[in-house]
Amino acid sequence: MRVKGSIILAVLVAIGATAWIGSGQLGDRQAPDIAATLVQNPAPEAQEAFAVRVKRTVAAPYVRTISITGQTEGSRHIRIASQIDGRIVKVGPSDGVPVSHRETIVQMDPEDRFARLEESRARLTQREVEYKAASSLALKGFQAETRRAESAADLEQARAQVKSMEVEIGFLTIGAPFDAVLVDRMVELGDFVSRGDPVAHLIDLDPILVTAMVSENDYLQIEVGQQADGVLIDGRSLSGIVRFVAPSADEATRTFKVELEVPNEDLSIPEGVTAQLSISGEPVMAHKLSAALFTLDDNGKIGVKAVDASNFVRFHPVTIVGASNNEVFVTGLPAEADVITVGQEFVVTGEQVRVSRTDDDGKGGPTS
Repeated sequence: MRVKGSIILAVLVAIGATAWIGSGQLGDRQAPDIAATLVQNPAPEAQEAFAVRVKRTVAAPYVRTISITGQTEGSRHIRIASQIDGRIVKVGPSDGVPVSHRETIVQMDPEDRFARLEESRARLTQREVEYKAASSLALKGFQAETRRAESAADLEQARAQVKSMEVEIGFLTIGAPFDAVLVDRMVELGDFVSRGDPVAHLIDLDPILVTAMVSENDYLQIEVGQQADGVLIDGRSLSGIVRFVAPSADEATRTFKVELEVPNEDLSIPEGVTAQLSISGEPVMAHKLSAALFTLDDNGKIGVKAVDASNFVRFHPVTIVGASNNEVFVTGLPAEADVITVGQEFVVTGEQVRVSRTDDDGKGGPTS
């Protein structure tokens, strides 16, 4: 059988090898001593742990500053329209001139309105006399109660007519509803205007607003009442309070509108000027690290590698909350962490490493 033949072959090979060694064909060399060889060449030891350098970082309060570009806008715009028909007989300030509350912008021809007012007042006096007489006769039983009610209705109609004429005459003069700047007066002396025609455009520049559109991440850090500073394109500085944060995002840009209210008593800041705003957020505990220390995990999440108390490598996902020069402020690390500064690209999470430290004073971290 095949198995029996293999056994015979093995026996023959063993006999031949023994005879060869015994014949001295090895020359001057002796047969190797297996035990001696193992002693002289022991099995290789386990590979030594990889060496990395770490630096202790300590979290400290950091105030995030949101920088956005905005534009100045008037706090109020109003377009005044005529409420009656009439011809312009007087005009006030020119375009671009500040106007005070109730200052006349244009005045219209009263025509016969004052005469009709006097007529209405005379009729009112007549109706008052008629009503008193009708009431007296009705009380004595000499006149029906219906006549008294009719006189009362005529009296109220006369009063309404007087009031209507007084209001119409009041519309002859169109004045500023608040302190503002006259942007545009649409009529001139002699123009005829109808009810509803535009007469003037006013803008309120005190306070002035700085409006900007912010991203979703920045929007979450801004609240009404926060202090903010800014610089105009001409170098002038400004300071104000956030007065409005949009409750919904713009559908096209997915950004949120923010308004900063800035005092402008001398009206020196016009509308439409570009401004760079800086809004300070709430302080957070953050670490200040070099941007070169960031790496990605298997899922593509940004973070840094650090070592724990037993010198095992740990990956910590981080969130960037600010930056300054070549340093970045992040959250997501423990309050104190030994971040790997050299060798982080050659080690993996869970690996034990040999550690040398850049410093041991435990100081550092961001400052507010």
